[in-house]
Amino acid sequence: EYRKLTCVFIQDTGRSLRLPQLPIATAMVFYHRFFAFKSYEEHDRFNIATTALFLASKVEETPRKLKDVVTEAYKAQYKGTPVPETESRELYERKEKVLISERILLQTLGFDLSIEHPYRPLLAYVKSIMGTRDLAQVAWNFINDSLRTTVCLQAAEALQKLCRPLSACLRPRRRCLAPDPSFT
Repeated sequence: EYRKLTCVFIQDTGRSLRLPQLPIATAMVFYHRFFAFKSYEEHDRFNIATTALFLASKVEETPRKLKDVVTEAYKAQYKGTPVPETESRELYERKEKVLISERILLQTLGFDLSIEHPYRPLLAYVKSIMGTRDLAQVAWNFINDSLRTTVCLQAAEALQKLCRPLSACLRPRRRCLAPDPSFT
């Protein structure tokens, strides 16, 4: 439940920062990877999520200012509460926590920041079967939904294998395919 709610937080914060979906998806993968090794009891999930979003925006070459990321994260976390002044002690401490957490996140990830998202290969597959835009959108949404779970920690190829039977079922006048037997 923590994972899903925190991924909604990442999505909302990313959208308010006007980030494309790719850095938002990267932030979610960083978040899941981090908590695959670390405990929720030891680390504040909202701080790590904010840090993951800040780092992902840089990795995906859509950087946002730390001040903006922290401010938008505050708004998403405390909906309806006025945001502290830009020069306030509270925002200063939040920015410092993100910078410290960025080092911890990088160390936990082993400085491996490469993410192979399944968007491009899956859309190529939809095109290869002459799928419609609606089918491509369903496949895209399926990937986005999977980011709220640890499925995204699997190889992109595994996620594609899961999506292919779904896409075949959604094509008009086609039989549904059985799941790929090589997927285990």
